[in-house]
Amino acid sequence: EATRAAADGALEALLAAANRAAVERATLEANAREARARLARAEARLADIAREFAEATAPNDLAKRLAAAETALSEATIAAERAAAAADNAERAMKAADADWQTVQSAFATADKTRGELAAEVRALEQLVAKPMGKGFAPVLADIDAAPGFEKAVAAALGDDIEASLAEKAPLRWAGAAERKTVWPEGVTPLAPHVKAPAALAARLSMCALVPRENGAKMQPMLSPGARLVSREGDLWRWDGFVRRADAPAPAAARLEQRNRLTKAKAEFAKADGVATVAQAKLNAVKTIRANAEAALRTARAAAPAATAEAVRRTSARDALIAEERRWSERRDAVGRQRTSIEAERDEATTALSTAESARTEAAPTNERAITAARAEADSARAAAAEAKAALSIIAKADATRQARRAAVTAERADWARRLSTAAARLDEIATARARETKTLDAAKAAPAKTEERLAKVRDQFDLAEKRRVKASDALAEAERVARDADTAAREAENAHAAKREARAGSQARMHAARERLGDLENAAREQIGCEADQLAERAGALMTQALARGPLADLDRKLERLKSERDQAGPVNLRAEEELEEVEARLATLERERADVDSAILKLKQAIGRLNAEGRQRLLKAFDIVNEHFSKLFATLFEGGQAELRLTESDDPLAAGLEIFACPPGKRLSTLSLMSGGEQALTATALIFAVFLANPAPICVLDEVDAPLDDANVDRFCRMLDEMRRLTDTRFLTITHNPVTMSRMDRLFGVTMAERGVSQIVAVDLQRATEMVAAE
Repeated sequence: EATRAAADGALEALLAAANRAAVERATLEANAREARARLARAEARLADIAREFAEATAPNDLAKRLAAAETALSEATIAAERAAAAADNAERAMKAADADWQTVQSAFATADKTRGELAAEVRALEQLVAKPMGKGFAPVLADIDAAPGFEKAVAAALGDDIEASLAEKAPLRWAGAAERKTVWPEGVTPLAPHVKAPAALAARLSMCALVPRENGAKMQPMLSPGARLVSREGDLWRWDGFVRRADAPAPAAARLEQRNRLTKAKAEFAKADGVATVAQAKLNAVKTIRANAEAALRTARAAAPAATAEAVRRTSARDALIAEERRWSERRDAVGRQRTSIEAERDEATTALSTAESARTEAAPTNERAITAARAEADSARAAAAEAKAALSIIAKADATRQARRAAVTAERADWARRLSTAAARLDEIATARARETKTLDAAKAAPAKTEERLAKVRDQFDLAEKRRVKASDALAEAERVARDADTAAREAENAHAAKREARAGSQARMHAARERLGDLENAAREQIGCEADQLAERAGALMTQALARGPLADLDRKLERLKSERDQAGPVNLRAEEELEEVEARLATLERERADVDSAILKLKQAIGRLNAEGRQRLLKAFDIVNEHFSKLFATLFEGGQAELRLTESDDPLAAGLEIFACPPGKRLSTLSLMSGGEQALTATALIFAVFLANPAPICVLDEVDAPLDDANVDRFCRMLDEMRRLTDTRFLTITHNPVTMSRMDRLFGVTMAERGVSQIVAVDLQRATEMVAAE
């Protein structure tokens, strides 16, 4: 090992010296190559820099182009300022036109609303006061015109007869009669001058007169036969004593008031129609002015961005020329600096190349022969060391094997000694157990003989016991029979004793009851009649004898009990009967007054309900007509033709009637909504919703998947109608939809997305703002 180590050390020293020499030579070679490459690159770069420096000269016309760009920029700036001023002027004009439009539109909306309300009222009143058609007979009420304020008086004067007809074939009719002269009390005025009626009613009206309400009852006794007094409030006093108060129901008075209101409403409608027409003309004029201002504003707004864009474009052109001029100057300076730097680099490369060449020439050569001899000596020493290591390893393995075998034999010997001692102990235990089992076997062989002897004795005892059991069974059966006979006799005797005991107890109970009854009769005789029981027969005499002969005692007892019951029910004498009567009468009077108050309240409540119903019918009919008109127009617009209407069904009373939608799309027959397709139903329902919003606009309207059953053409119609509704009303429409056509027509979109699992985010897009930005670009 020492020889190998010395040989390896000598070889490593020689190799290290050779490596250092090789590295030094390689380094010098590399330095020389790098110096030559640097020199070549520097020469090539100098040639390129010379060409770039020659080319880095600005064009001759750059100054002229820069001056022209400055002039164009000045002109574009002036044009942009003028366009901005024109846009501001147009916007101010547009704002003024919008203000005028809002004012005139508000005035027109008010006038149009008033005209519509009056038109609806006129139509409703015309329907209410129209003469009945068909086979019935028109009542005379349709031909009567009462002066304003005298409707209730005329209705009270004519009464139920106002429903009679003028037709000759009518079962109830006015045939006409001659007028009669009547002397009226002082303070009474005839009713006829205040009413226009057919000649057949002249006789009745000549017998009717007006009187102040507070004087009617006083003047009633002064009336001649057939005369009637009425008040303007609707009270009636007849010559025969009949009185009718004004708060009694009078449908005829309401009909007369409706006819007068119809005349007045028609005049008001004509006036409102004129005002609405003038407002419409003003609205059209302002609309034209607004349209012109809007067109001018659009033109100015379109021109201003163009002028501004032109100014920006020319500014960019001017800045580009200035930047180009700057780039040419900077490029020439940069090329000059690069040429100076590359010349210095070329000089350094030349110096480095000469130094590297000198060092490479002076480097020492490598001693290859000494290295080869040292490598051979080291190889020989390594082989000898390897052989010695192999021999030493074989000897060590053999020694380890022998030591392991010795330890195994020692352990095996100890194990056999332990097993020997255990086997000797086990042999002793087996011998002891064998002796014990031998004794048990001898005892078992003698056991069958002993068992036979015991079995014979047990058999003898069993025979004796069986005989005794038979005798005992016979004796037991006889004893049980005797016991059963004795039990039967005992039960019979006990039953007989119980029956006799119950009979005695019943007799004793009857005896005690008879004694108690006798005692009660004696006490009753003493308390009620004042004598002893044995004296009752003497006092009763023949009457008692006849009663006893006439009927049984039970009937007499029942009669007596009935008479006692009647006496008890009558009760004692009430000494406070008069006072209680007064209290009951006072309470009855209070209840009568309360009942009168309740009746009066009920009557007033019925009158209020009647007025509310009349007002509700009027408003309902007016709103129904407005919504129906809008519905028909919107339906025709959405379907591009056809017709639709709303009808009240199932009752003549609007408040109790049902509502049915009848629609007829182009090319189809008129039918109900349930017979139409899904898309047609959706469009019809949309028209009805928009009609209600036109009649009574709301701030917000939410439309949830309205366009789901519609195709693209109908969706486009729906969107155009939505734009028109937005223009006509101030309602904000929120549309929930998945249709891209509908979404493209909205002003703003809101959506929910889930960029991360479990985290929702709301995304909003302002389409109107985006459109304006695109237009501005």
